[in-house]
Parts: sequence; structure tokens; C-alpha cells
Amino acid sequence: SSDILVATVAGGVVTPLKPGTTIITATTVDGGFTATCTVTVSPPVKWIAVTGVTLDQATMTLATMGTTGTLIATVAPLNASDPTVHWSSSDIAVATVAGGIVTPLAPGTSTITATTVDGNFTAACLVTVQDITATPVINTPVASAQTSVSGTAEADSVITLSINGTAQPTVTAAGGIWTVIDLTLAVGDIIEVTAQAPDKWVSAAASTTVAEAQPPVIQLIGSDPDSVTVGSTVYADPGAVANDPIYGNLTSSIEVTGTVDTNTVGSYTLTYTVTNPATISRSVTRTVDVVDTLDPTTIDQFVTPLLVPWAMPKSPSPQPGVDYYEIAMRQFDQQILPAGMPATTVWGYGSATDSGAVFNAPSLTIEAKADRPVRVKWINDLIDDNGNYLPHLLPIDQNIRQVSLNEEESESPATPGIAPKAAKLGILDGMGMPVALAWMDPVTEVVSPGDTEIWEIYNATMDAHPIHLHLVTFEVIERQAWDMETGDLGEITPAQSWEAGFKDTVLAYPDQVTRIKAKFDMAGRYVWHCHILEHEDNEMMRPYLVAPPGSDTRAPVITVLGNNPETVALNSTYIDAGAAAVDNFDGNVSHNIVVDNQVDTAVAGMYMVHYSVTDSSGNTAMAMRTVMVTDEGPMARMLAAEDGEPVISLNKQVLSLTALGKNGKLKVDIDAPDDSELELVWSSSDPDVATVEDGIVTPLSAGVAIITVSTEDGSYSASCEVTVLPPSTKGKRK
Repeated sequence: SSDILVATVAGGVVTPLKPGTTIITATTVDGGFTATCTVTVSPPVKWIAVTGVTLDQATMTLATMGTTGTLIATVAPLNASDPTVHWSSSDIAVATVAGGIVTPLAPGTSTITATTVDGNFTAACLVTVQDITATPVINTPVASAQTSVSGTAEADSVITLSINGTAQPTVTAAGGIWTVIDLTLAVGDIIEVTAQAPDKWVSAAASTTVAEAQPPVIQLIGSDPDSVTVGSTVYADPGAVANDPIYGNLTSSIEVTGTVDTNTVGSYTLTYTVTNPATISRSVTRTVDVVDTLDPTTIDQFVTPLLVPWAMPKSPSPQPGVDYYEIAMRQFDQQILPAGMPATTVWGYGSATDSGAVFNAPSLTIEAKADRPVRVKWINDLIDDNGNYLPHLLPIDQNIRQVSLNEEESESPATPGIAPKAAKLGILDGMGMPVALAWMDPVTEVVSPGDTEIWEIYNATMDAHPIHLHLVTFEVIERQAWDMETGDLGEITPAQSWEAGFKDTVLAYPDQVTRIKAKFDMAGRYVWHCHILEHEDNEMMRPYLVAPPGSDTRAPVITVLGNNPETVALNSTYIDAGAAAVDNFDGNVSHNIVVDNQVDTAVAGMYMVHYSVTDSSGNTAMAMRTVMVTDEGPMARMLAAEDGEPVISLNKQVLSLTALGKNGKLKVDIDAPDDSELELVWSSSDPDVATVEDGIVTPLSAGVAIITVSTEDGSYSASCEVTVLPPSTKGKRK
């Protein structure tokens, strides 16, 4: 130290002695190097003691685990020498404090105290921590036609609803349910709701926007009109589904009025009504005819041609082109029209006034195709109230079942139309055309225990298939040549000698009908399939059911709600519209639907949403929705155009048509920076399924084809996936 009277130094520790200035120097022993520090010693300061402390808040209310609170301590006097305070909480489980910051932890009260270091003066704040009122729920959507808005909240909460910022009279959520009435709402209004539960903190408000009210849509499930046999235990109403563009699925709100008396022949009407929360209603009706299959509606005398009542359909025919009817006449046991008859044959059988009279003619016209007999069973002595013999139409149980073997052609360029892609079992439709069915399709082969049936197996494939029926033995009867295109049957070939006796497997050859005869004497659910391993492992297997009459053999009916197919934008959110299911025994089984939704909106492409439901009897139904995730949209087009590239897009990314039905039309939109006209080329990935010319898509056969339009050099293109469904079964084959 340069002045040891001002300050001394030892080991770097400087001790001040009196006011003044001194220089403290450190000198190295080796080399005598130095460093200095100038030290100024001030006169001693008078100590100012603390006289008290106050807080800016005496009470504070916070929410559990919510935002922290801040307390400010003021020490007196303001120039106290040591204004330091220490903070403490009387209950750290309720709230903690650090530096005046209060953190709420659990409901309750805690006293937060600030204590001065100098003098131990204190000041306190009572902190109350409350649970947060749960965010109220608004029953959405809210439509413009509504005069009230409702929702849920914590019990006994005070609800404040405002429309575009204007508060309405408050209500109480008694029992957790609240409703605000006498409202006038317009499309676009903003509704906000806050809730204050007793002794709790106010939560953030819920809000929604008023939408435009629209009527709901009701879709009947099953047939309309429908029919049931007189004497049935009950009419199993297939039901309906209801969907509202604003309120969504309203199926559970459908009210059904009307009754069906299954003990009395007649026509009945069921009315289905649904009302949405906006009090807009929609109704549809279903006609249910209770018919007596043993005493159907009589046909007027001398009617030419004979008109068949819709409730008396012709029976399933054992071969295409054969119409089966029972016709109630007298004096004839059975008559079969011979092969080779003219296209229209008039039979002169009419009504008679007594048993000995000759029938008047003509009263009945039946169309018969060459080599296509019309089989007619005559029933004797049916008389009307006037004693006249009148014709009736009755279905015949032929105990003949028609099934089919089917395949889909390969799409491989190396084997076009040669190698099959898939083989499936199926049935024949009303025009005698094979229809392929998958394993999960509804069961179509239902047999009563003890029945003997003839199965006609129509092979529409290129291969022979060993067909095996589980848990039943059968006799091979014969085979007959079959032309699938025309439906004509040809030469009959008896069973081979080695096929004599009972079998459980039979070879079904291509372009033939193979007939087998089996007695089904064991009730249960079984399968029939092709015994080629590759085939039975890939959908060429179907269930069949042996069940007593009256058993539940019908699978539920699934109705896919919303759009199908559906298109969503890339990187958007896909919300599935769901499905509804109704069973003839179990009623509404929508809650049992299992949904397999693999839609990934982050990756463009085609996805399938699968719906399946099984009733209490084990009958399973499936449905599917196609979802296209596409990056083609206004934004993509705008960005591409900004890059100076021409953009090509189609008005549709997916298109569904019917084979040999109406053509489809695709429109192309081109954005070219220089407004130049581009030469376009159209192409189809599978011309056997669909062809295209200048955007006109012609559906040819069932399958899927990708229709592409591109610039002549192939640099830019757009595509549409075209699904061609099998031909419609309505009408007659020409």
C-alpha cells in the first residue's frame, strides 16, 4: 500500500482505515514485475434501519395449475440500508412463492408472507386457489333457423352467451345442461359461451359460427315397396338412415309411424320422419304389402297379354331364359312347352263358368324362346265368388340352385386376356349372367335341413375346377354345354362311369354346366370352394348355410353415409362420414360397425375405408368407401403456373361407369404461361375395360382403367381412375 494509514493489504485482502486514496501494488519476486490498483476509501455512511414492509395485494385468487400471480413488497423507508425480504408460504401444497412469484398448485388457501432481513418486519397476502371451471360445450352445429342454443357445463354453472359480442340473459346449467332461448340467429353470427361454476375460476369461452339451416335427408334401407307373407310373426322393418348436412347423422332421431298387420292381407304404409335441431323435418314412406302366396290376387278375365303382379315374381329358373310360374287353372296337371316353339305362344286357356265348360281363349300369353321351355304347373278347381274358374300366379319351389365360377383377366402387358388375375365363386343374375362374389359378401346359398337340391355349376372361367362341398355328399348327374355370351345350352353329357356313387368333389369344366344332386341333412354353416390351393386361398371360397325355415340368415344392411367415392386434398384432414347398419332381427346395429380407415392424407393416392358388422346370428356384412387423396387443386395449379410451367388437370380424379352403359366425359383444363395451345394425347391403361377419345370414356367391361391426358411430348399429364362396374341386371338380355 502506498499509504498504510488509508488502507492496508495482506494476501490481496484490502482493509480500509480512513478516508483517502492509496495505491495497492503486487510485485513478482522473480523479475520484479508489478500491477497496481487505486483504492479510494470514503467516509463512513450512516446506517438506515428498516421500519416496516407492505404488499401490493392483501388477497389473491388463482386457478389450479393456472397462471402464476405476482406480489410486490415495498420496504420502508425507501432508502433503508438493507431492503432484502424473504418469502414464505403457509401451505406449500396449495401454493409456493419465490421472489414474489406465486405458483398455484391445488385448491385451498395459503398465506404468502414477506419478511425483512433487517428487523423481521412482515406483510401477508391470503391466496385462494380454485379449480378451473370446465370449458362449456355448445351443441353444434348451430343453424340459422334455431331460436335456442344448448349445451353442457359443470353443474350449476352460470352461463353467459353472447352473439357477436352482445351478451344475452344468463342461465344456470342445472344438472349440467343449459339452454338459452328466444334467440335470433343469422348465418355467420359468432356465438361465445362462458361458464362460471360455483367457487371456481372462469374458463376460456367456447365459440361457434352459425351455419345455414337445411332439411335432413332420409334414405330407406331395403325394398320399397316391400312384401311379407301373411301369417308371419312380425314384419322386420329394414329401417332407414338420416343424415343432415349441418347436424350429421340423425338416424337415431327417426320416428316411424304406421303398422303392418301380418295377419291380414293388404297394403300398409310406414312413415319415417326426422326433425333436426333447427326444427326442419323431412319424411319418407315405405309401402308394405302383406300377401298370401297361396291365394294371390286374381287376374282379370280375358286379359291379353297377361300382366304379372309385382308381388308374384317368377320363381328362380334352373337355366337362363326359362320362366317358371304356377298358373291356377283346372283340368290340367302339368304342361311343358316343347323346345323350338315360336317366340310368342298363345295358350287358349281362359275362365269357365262351370266344371264342364270349355275355357275361353285367349286369356294368357307366355313368351317362349326356342330351346327355352316355359314350365307351367296347372292347379285344379280355383273358383271366384261368382263360381268362375280364374287364373292365379304362384311361385314354384324348384329346389334348383344356380351358382357360377368366375375369373378376372390379368392386366399384365405380357399376358393380356390370357392369364387370370383372380378366381371367385358366385351366382347367376336375373339375366342368367355370372356374378362374382367375395367371401365376405352376404350368404346366397341357404338350404333347409332335409332338402334335396340340384346345384347347377356354371363355369365361366378358362380352367377346370374341382369343386368341393363341405359335410355333404352328392351325385354327379350330368354336364351340358353352355355359351355364356348368349346363354344358350347345348349338348348334354352324362356323368362319367368313374363318377358313379356318392362324391364330395366334382370337376366343373369350362363353358359347361355341371349338375349335382345333394341332400342337406345336417344343419350348420359350411363352405364350398375350389380345391386348387391357390384358388381357395384367394377368394374362391364361399359359405353356405343349412338352417330351418325362419332362421336368421340375412346379413345386416350397411349404408355408407356421405360421398362414395370421396376426394380430399393432400395434407388436409380427412373426417370419415361413417356408415349405418340395420339388421332384420337385431334392428339398428350401427354401434357394432368395425371401421378400418387407413387414409393417409400426407400421401397422394387411392385408399379404401372398410366397414364390417356381424349380427347376433353370425351373419356378416361389409361395405367400402373409396377415398382419393390428391394434390391437384387450385393452389398446386397456381404454384406451377408461377414457375412458368403449363399445368394440366381433369375435372375428375375418379369416375364410376357401368359396362356397356352410358359414356363418361372428362374435361381438361390447361394453364399455359404463354397462352399457347398444346397438343393433347389421351390414353387408357386397359382398353379392354374402357377406351377414351377426346375425353369421352366408353366403358366396355368390368375392371379398372387409368385414363391419362398428356402433352404431345409427355412432359405434363393428368389422370383419372375409372372403375367400370358389371352390366346392369335390369331388363332382358338381347
